[in-house]
Amino acid sequence: MLSRTSICFSLILQFTLSATCSSCQYLLLVHHVQQVPF
Repeated sequence: MLSRTSICFSLILQFTLSATCSSCQYLLLVHHVQQVPF
């Protein structure tokens, strides 16, 4: 029971970090694109 819970928590944490990283990269990309003068 404990191991299953810790694995579940680990997967959720990993997914959250992955989503956060993707969001940060997207925001940085948008910010970088807006900084470029056309």
